[in-house]
Amino acid sequence: MKSRADIFLTRGSFTAIALLVLVIVTYLKPTIDEGHVRRGLLFTTREVYVTGGTWALLTLCLAAFLPTLLNKAYDYMRDVGLLTTSLFLVATLPLYRHLFLGTGIVMPLIVSMLAVNVFESFDDKNSQQRALIAGAVIGTGVLFDYAYLLVAVPVVLGLINAKAVGWRVSAALLSGFTAPAWIALGTAMAHLHDVQPCYIKPVWLTDVTDTADVLQLSTTGVIALFAVVLMVSNLVKTFTMRLVLRVYNSYFHFATFGTVVALIIDYGNCATFLPVLALCLAHQCTLHFSISSSVGKYAPTVTLIIFTVIQLALDLLPVKLV
Repeated sequence: MKSRADIFLTRGSFTAIALLVLVIVTYLKPTIDEGHVRRGLLFTTREVYVTGGTWALLTLCLAAFLPTLLNKAYDYMRDVGLLTTSLFLVATLPLYRHLFLGTGIVMPLIVSMLAVNVFESFDDKNSQQRALIAGAVIGTGVLFDYAYLLVAVPVVLGLINAKAVGWRVSAALLSGFTAPAWIALGTAMAHLHDVQPCYIKPVWLTDVTDTADVLQLSTTGVIALFAVVLMVSNLVKTFTMRLVLRVYNSYFHFATFGTVVALIIDYGNCATFLPVLALCLAHQCTLHFSISSSVGKYAPTVTLIIFTVIQLALDLLPVKLV
């Protein structure tokens, strides 16, 4: 029989509260900005801030509910209900000033959607069509923003871990990845002189000049460390799971690892990677909740909530840190 705490966390009450707070915060202190310019292999786009935008918030909500639908279909975490959705919304609360309607919000959607391709390819080395689609989605994203290369980490490692990679699948994945660029060049949508270099700014070259920089760096560091610690802990605990369940959960472990590495080597792009990190942290907290039976299963969830409250208080109140 579920406890009251379990019912509150896994049913709609916690989700409704998290969503309400997100809406209040984003409209209480909106950010007006033209957005970041995103450069990909062939094209340049401009993002807009999520805060204060109804369609952007709806996109964020879709990104939050997809993992729950995915778990409903494949049941790789038991008795968690809407907990992943709720924790994703909670994890994005401290990041509300760094969320953009663009790559940052679209990437969690793509990570969750391509999980279906990986899961359906389990122990199937004739899954060329799924690999082709995954490669095409990633390749299309890279045309507009190099950050989409991050999605290749869980997809490629996930397919290898799912024992689905043979020479046919590898060829299909590579063909799908390169096809969008060939189509863009072949139809004169772009030309070879439009090819743009990839600029990165590692974390050790970051300038911290004001309170906002301190909060962003601290938020990113704590969330990344928290996600990695939980990932390692969950890896140890899931060794006794059935192979198929380990493969499903490993997809999000690979996403966690890839996102943390991407943040280290390209911290200048942190606004793009943070929503994916929030998704990974939500999964790790939910997995810990699912596989733990003691009172300790609540620890990551409570820690994330407390951290969120502190971050919001520091950001919304006139506090000087530097």
